Amino acid sequence: MNYSYRAFLYQKFLTVSDLFDNPIELRDWLLTFLFYFFLSSSIEDLILTDKGVVYQNLSDQEAEEKYKDFILASKGYFLLPSELFSQVSKSADEDLDVRLQTIFENIERNTATTGWLKHFNGLLSNLDLSADLITKDQRLKKIKACLQFIAEANPAPIGSYNLQKSLSETFNVLLKFFRPKSKDLLGQYITPKKIANLLAGLVVDKTKQNPVICDPACGGGTLLLAVKEKYPKSIVYGQDNNSQICRLAKMNCIIHGLASWEFAILTDDLITSDNFFLNGPYDIIVADPTIYTNLDETDLIFANQERFMGLKVADFGKRLDAFTVLFTMQALASGGIAAILVYPGLLHKDGAYCDLRKLLIEENLVDTVICLPSNVVFHTQLNPQVLVLKKNRLDKQVLFIDASKEYSPVRDLETNKTSVLDSLTNEGVAKIQSVYHNRESQPSFSQLVNLDLIKKNNYLLSVASYVSRLT
Repeated sequence: MNYSYRAFLYQKFLTVSDLFDNPIELRDWLLTFLFYFFLSSSIEDLILTDKGVVYQNLSDQEAEEKYKDFILASKGYFLLPSELFSQVSKSADEDLDVRLQTIFENIERNTATTGWLKHFNGLLSNLDLSADLITKDQRLKKIKACLQFIAEANPAPIGSYNLQKSLSETFNVLLKFFRPKSKDLLGQYITPKKIANLLAGLVVDKTKQNPVICDPACGGGTLLLAVKEKYPKSIVYGQDNNSQICRLAKMNCIIHGLASWEFAILTDDLITSDNFFLNGPYDIIVADPTIYTNLDETDLIFANQERFMGLKVADFGKRLDAFTVLFTMQALASGGIAAILVYPGLLHKDGAYCDLRKLLIEENLVDTVICLPSNVVFHTQLNPQVLVLKKNRLDKQVLFIDASKEYSPVRDLETNKTSVLDSLTNEGVAKIQSVYHNRESQPSFSQLVNLDLIKKNNYLLSVASYVSRLT
């Protein structure tokens, strides 16, 4: 999706956003309506391309008698012609809120005979369109504005080969639009595309045909889907402790065409719960956790100490990246690969952080450490570091890569000036991946370092400790 079209969408988005005081509510409404558009368009597209019939022109009775079983078998969900987005969005119904709530419940109920119920249960109906916090007129105005925005945001016609691609791109572009005053909120559920593509490229292993993949802090599923694209036959598991964010991740997976058996998204917390271990061990783990968890101190005190390998987890404070590394050490399968975003303190601080690094080095889990540019993720301006771990590796060297200069400013859609967020360059991503896969030392960019030297250096894993930068 090019810049001009994103800018067009953003201007439309601003018009809708003026009706919402809460950016979270706006996010949930718009993305749910986009998902509803996707479900409707997919059925219309299926019947047009397979049967040569314009589905919206059928009566509900004819559609149910002739095509319901076929649609359920093909898609796993079903809508009557009168329930389609294309029909409802034109409606002047004064009870449009009630009608939509009924449609959403019908969609979920119709999945009961398919393998999709586990994904659809509450997926649409949890969006409360009839809340009493605003007047009915205000509610209808919001609904109609959202419907109009989604209708205008998706130019790909029914029957177009790129309908699904267009919708999946729109979904992820919309995710980026929800930028409240604090970027921390956005960082909870979206990984920038270049970062997701980089991490996905780092975990590519041609010997793994059908790996089990997980992201223990999956947010909206962007990173998980980037890895899934590298391994089309894989099963992916995602987890997040925010149930609304998990709804978005499920929608994202469905819009990207994943079959019901290809993914599972769990609402749970990797610190306080062991449930996510049940699907492991995992062949590939990727994660872009926020720096800090939103758990309170009481929850952290009762964290399962045994799972965290005897380390004093209280000394990590609320550092979610540290807990993600500990989870990975436990959940990674023999021969498995992990690529995790972590932040500087973990790689050089003393105390519990040093104990964690010592554990990683003594078990020879650290394969590569990559320093990325500052300000390339939404939730912090710090330099994220990519920690690549491999279970049961034989190499006795760690590759350090300084990619802190591989970025370019991005134009802001609102001001058309330099963005508050920078981006990795395509050339930078390619260079990092090439050096990583070829295990190369390059002056001022990368260096292979023996484990013995790292041990003598107090187990420091900061890139600056081993790669000299040109001034």
